[in-house]
Amino acid sequence: MMNDSSRKEEGCPREKSPSAEMAESMKTIDVHNHSYEVPVRRILNIFDLNPFYFSEGYQLLLEFLHELNDSVLNIKTCDDVHVSENAMKVIDMLDKMMASRLKCNLKQ
Repeated sequence: MMNDSSRKEEGCPREKSPSAEMAESMKTIDVHNHSYEVPVRRILNIFDLNPFYFSEGYQLLLEFLHELNDSVLNIKTCDDVHVSENAMKVIDMLDKMMASRLKCNLKQ
């Protein structure tokens, strides 16, 4: 695992968490000026991921993963930790998504 000091040594400077900035930038969709597009599969091979690597979404995802990693540094898997209600909701949502994915795989 990488901590803040090792990340800086490797040329990955850490600035303040973008959580507050991200919260400000998230806006409610204006349904009157929004149009729905039918989802189309666009990732057909590894090269189709290249635009994602340079996107804001990719940067936000990496920052989120770094924050998750930092939040569990020096915590053992056997330690008792408090799990918030919101964290449990996310875990439940991920469990439902995984179950749905497994059902789809079984049907194929």
